[in-house]
Amino acid sequence: MPIANSIPHQIVNDVPGTIRIDGEVEKTVTLDDDVFTGSLVAGYLNFEKMTNPNTLPPSTGNGCSITSDGCYVAVAFLGMPNVMIYKRNGDKFNKLNNPNILPSGSGRSCAFSQSGIYLVVGINSDPFITIYKRNGDVFTKLNDPFLLPSGAGVGCAFSFDDNYLAITHGATPFITIYKRSGDVFTKLNNPDILPSANNAYSCSFSRDGNYLAVAHDRTAFITIYKRNGDEFTKLNNPDVLPPGGARGCSFSPDSNYLAIAHFTTPFITIYKRNGDVFTKLDNPDILPPSNGYSCSFSRDGRYLAVGHGTTPFITIYKRSGDVFTKLNNPDILPTGTANGCSFALSNDYLAVGHAVTPYITIYRYMKNLGISNKIDQSLSAEYIGYAIEDGEVEQEIPIMTVLH
Repeated sequence: MPIANSIPHQIVNDVPGTIRIDGEVEKTVTLDDDVFTGSLVAGYLNFEKMTNPNTLPPSTGNGCSITSDGCYVAVAFLGMPNVMIYKRNGDKFNKLNNPNILPSGSGRSCAFSQSGIYLVVGINSDPFITIYKRNGDVFTKLNDPFLLPSGAGVGCAFSFDDNYLAITHGATPFITIYKRSGDVFTKLNNPDILPSANNAYSCSFSRDGNYLAVAHDRTAFITIYKRNGDEFTKLNNPDVLPPGGARGCSFSPDSNYLAIAHFTTPFITIYKRNGDVFTKLDNPDILPPSNGYSCSFSRDGRYLAVGHGTTPFITIYKRSGDVFTKLNNPDILPTGTANGCSFALSNDYLAVGHAVTPYITIYRYMKNLGISNKIDQSLSAEYIGYAIEDGEVEQEIPIMTVLH
């Protein structure tokens, strides 16, 4: 763990007979080794596959979305019912009843609003999008917008305040943007300059709502807009462009990083934003092995998942400053091309929609495994600390973290 990422510490002896370290934090962990009071413990990131949902999608997961709180997962796919929605109970995901009115075409993409109240499903036939409102566990179709996208809704994204909805599609203008007022979505004027595309595949709003990125199949492969009120104005292209057709894009939660998953090596291109300028960062140490189809940042922006076309189908990076380092693969991998991936933004889940059954794979991460007396591993640890009571394998105990 780089010391630059740790907080300042100072040994304090303010209670007779005890020593504490100023800045240490208590947390509860699950042990994978026996420990004694005072044992060194180190926590390691672990992406643990959850049990498959009780009812699986019937075909390829084209897109997926997980609510910010990790409670609901939606999967869009080819064939009836075109979308499935799951609710989490503990670490189990159970299918909900289908919405009252199903999408009228095969599902190509889906996105929850940040509040979890709205769900949009992009479909491959008119009206090209279907919007639902959630009340408890019931999803009710809203009236279609008066002006519809001009082609299949291949990608979709809500702004973080739920006020804007963007749809990418395969016919001009390639991006359609709506503003929400209550339950009504009204199309805005097209941006001043449209993406130079035959097909636009995905889109992503920055968390502050000031920027909208559109990934598409022709150079410059990525088009970035800045919002001023309800107007979206194209920014200058980044200094270095992705080298191939872009399929996925994702802003980090702090709006400072933008990742593009694309065809042609290096398959993932990451930019850092400074004002309205997006500058390409050095490539990660280990690249995805094949064409990138999707990407998503974790809730704190420390992790980036990239879905791609060959095994392991998902590659996960950890960010330290501006450096992205590949993590070990999950123990159990998705079984086919990862067309969509989605981190929950206030919980520890990652959903991956993919080809080949079970078509959806859900992980829980940051399990906080405690490991004792393995100092040689400490540099790759998520945290380092000490046990404040004895514990055995699989037991949950409190520890004090010193570097975290």
